[in-house]
Amino acid sequence: MYQDHFKLTRLPFRHSAEPGRYFPAAGHEAALAELRAALADGESLVLVDGHPGVGKSLLGQLLIRGVPETTRSVLLTNSHFTNRADLLAAALADLGVIPERRDEAGLRQALTEVCLSDYADGGRTVV
Repeated sequence: MYQDHFKLTRLPFRHSAEPGRYFPAAGHEAALAELRAALADGESLVLVDGHPGVGKSLLGQLLIRGVPETTRSVLLTNSHFTNRADLLAAALADLGVIPERRDEAGLRQALTEVCLSDYADGGRTVV
């Protein structure tokens, strides 16, 4: 109905974030600046919290678009993991790593080894 009336070529509201349609609202720009500063400062942990639909995934996508080529990144969105092991396994899968052990301790060790290896090679890993 709206597409015909307004002569839209696509649906106006999507369920997934679209970085190409980002509007630099003040709150989002401030959050993105904080994330970029934390990344530049070498922070090991930064938390972005907010209600569904406020733009957290979009900020994550915008952030990883600007990381150097020496930085490997993982962006897990719409993730409802039931335990830590599933979260760690998803991050490792995104990095293309198949761990030997699938228990939580083994997955944590595998992710730590990936991060340390990237760092030793002059790179970084952002999850």
